[in-house]
Amino acid sequence: MVERRELAGCGRAIRQGCAITRGFHEVAADGAVRATAPVSVGDESHFARRVRIDAIHGWRCGHERPLLHDSRLSPIDPPVSTPPVAASETAGSDRVKTTDTNSEPAWTNELLAAPHDVADKSRRVRQMFNAISRRYALINTLFSVGRDAAWRRKGATLAAVKAHDVVLDLACGTGEFSRALGAFGPKHIVGCDFAHSMLLLALARPGGGGRTAIHWLEADALILPFASSSFTVAACAFGVRNFQDPMAGLREMHRVLKPGGRAVILEFSRPRRPVAAWLNRLFCEKIMPPAATWISGDGTGAYIYLPRSVASFPDGEEFCERVRSSGFATCCSFPLTYGIVTLYLAFREPE
Repeated sequence: MVERRELAGCGRAIRQGCAITRGFHEVAADGAVRATAPVSVGDESHFARRVRIDAIHGWRCGHERPLLHDSRLSPIDPPVSTPPVAASETAGSDRVKTTDTNSEPAWTNELLAAPHDVADKSRRVRQMFNAISRRYALINTLFSVGRDAAWRRKGATLAAVKAHDVVLDLACGTGEFSRALGAFGPKHIVGCDFAHSMLLLALARPGGGGRTAIHWLEADALILPFASSSFTVAACAFGVRNFQDPMAGLREMHRVLKPGGRAVILEFSRPRRPVAAWLNRLFCEKIMPPAATWISGDGTGAYIYLPRSVASFPDGEEFCERVRSSGFATCCSFPLTYGIVTLYLAFREPE
C-alpha cells in the first residue's frame, strides 16, 4: 500500500539500459519511491513516466507518457534529451560516454574574483563537473594523497548509519561517499547529483553500497524531488560550497530529513596553524591548479575555481552558524588533516 506524501520538485532517474526520466515522486510505506502520474500542479494536470525505485533491482521504467515539466519546479534548464544508456556503455568507467566536452571555459579570472556571487553559478558548476567527470576520482586521490577516501569513511562513521536508516547523498558525484555510507547497510540509499556525466560514472563503477543497492537520481539539490521528512540521514561531501544558494541547499537538507534526523557534511576549509596554512595556500594556489588541469585535460577552469571557492566560503563555527540558521537544532565541527577539511554533524529537532 502506497502512502501519498506531499510532492516537491522534479528530477530524473537514471538506470543502466534505461533513458533518463523526469517526474514527481511519492514514497511508499516500505521506503520505495515511485513516480506519480497524473500529477496536479496548479490548475494543470501533468503526466510523468512511471518509475519505481526497487530496493533490490534499482530503477524500473514503465510505459512512456508525456514528460513532466514545470518551470517553477525544474531547476535543470533547459531539459536535456538523452538517449538510453546501453549496457555496453556502463560496463566500465573507461567506456562511459560523458555529455560535455572539457574545452569550453566555465570560469574566467573576472568571475573567479567572487565565484559565489555569479548569477549562473549552478550552470557553470554543472558544466565544469560534466567536463572533468572522467578523471575526477583519480585527481581527488592523487592530490589528497589518498586522504579523500579516509575523509569519507570518517564522515560515514560519524553518521552512525543503521539498518533502518534511509540515506540521501547530495552532490554525490561519482558515488564514493554513497558507497561509504552504503557499506553500513542502511535500508535505502539514494545518490543525487545534477551533473549527468558524473552519474553515468557512478552507475558504471563496480561495487555498490555493500548490502544496500544505491539508487542514482539526477536532480538539483536546491529543489529535491522528495517529500518532507523522507530520510533519516542526509549527507554531502564537498558539495554545499558549489550550490548556487548554499543556504537554500541546507534548508532542503533540513526539509527532507525526518525529525531527529542527522546531516553529515564534508567541506574543504582553511587551516588555522600558520605553517599548515602557508603550505596549504602554496599547494592550492601554485601546485595543484596547473598540475590537475594538465592531468585532467580540463579547459573549464575547474581547478582554478576550487581554491578560489574554498578561500571565499565560510568554515568552522561560521559555517555551523549557517547550518543552525537553516533550521537545524545543533551543529558541531571536526577539523581533519590539520584543518584542510572539516566534518560537520547537524541534527534536526526531534518531535
